[in-house]
Amino acid sequence: MSIKAIKSEKYKGLVIDRPGYVMAVPYLANGQIDWDKAKRNSARIMTVTITNTRTKTDIGDGNSFYKAGDRVTALTGTLAIEFSTVDPVFWAMSSGTGELQEKTNDVMLQLYEPKTIDEENYTVEFPYERATVSGQPGKIFVVGEDGTEYEESSETTVASGKYKVTSAEGKTTLTFSADAAGAVVVVSEQIKINTVSYSVGVKPMPAHRFIIVTTVSDVDNTVQIPANFIVSRATISSDTTDTLQRDPSATKTLTFDIQAPKAGEDPYMVKMANIGE
Repeated sequence: MSIKAIKSEKYKGLVIDRPGYVMAVPYLANGQIDWDKAKRNSARIMTVTITNTRTKTDIGDGNSFYKAGDRVTALTGTLAIEFSTVDPVFWAMSSGTGELQEKTNDVMLQLYEPKTIDEENYTVEFPYERATVSGQPGKIFVVGEDGTEYEESSETTVASGKYKVTSAEGKTTLTFSADAAGAVVVVSEQIKINTVSYSVGVKPMPAHRFIIVTTVSDVDNTVQIPANFIVSRATISSDTTDTLQRDPSATKTLTFDIQAPKAGEDPYMVKMANIGE
């Protein structure tokens, strides 16, 4: 936006309408931007805060009580994104994984809600197929509500205190002996499932270009103006914290250190559409 437009009587100050959407674009080894691997937030953002701090050194004047001037000797900056929901794509980027890893027929442990053994066919059924781990059937653990531990059986006729497993076509069925009918059991199972994952390790997060895409408007809300807030280069500085709690009001914040910019750019830029008079 031009200085002339901002000073116009039409404008009485500008208001940021919303935090906006964040696009993170990694840099290639040659310093170029890799737009093909750009990541946009999928989680809900509460706030985006960009902070720049100047370190200044005073220049003294022995002939005056006042300093002669000062000089900026260092600039530091941070970009903090406060999420109201977890964003696996951004967590993977920040952890050093880079991208979410997709895997078919992976293995996870599933703990099912308590189920009652059917009184007619003596079975319980679950919506996942049993995994194969290192060439062996995945583990299944069955405990009764009364503390009874059931054992797996391969026999055609299931004896008391045991169960037989049938697992295929995306489901697992456990068959018990007749005397277990009506009993409540808790089952955990290593299941076969397609997964997405990220790993937290010692690998550092590569530098990314961050573009916050939003709009601003005048205080009377008579005009909306497209705006970009651009951090040329930044990398994670905060801890990547996964808090397991059932609290929709909880927020999760990622903080990034602003680094020396790409050649020919400033570390932090704000662009708005120039709408003129």
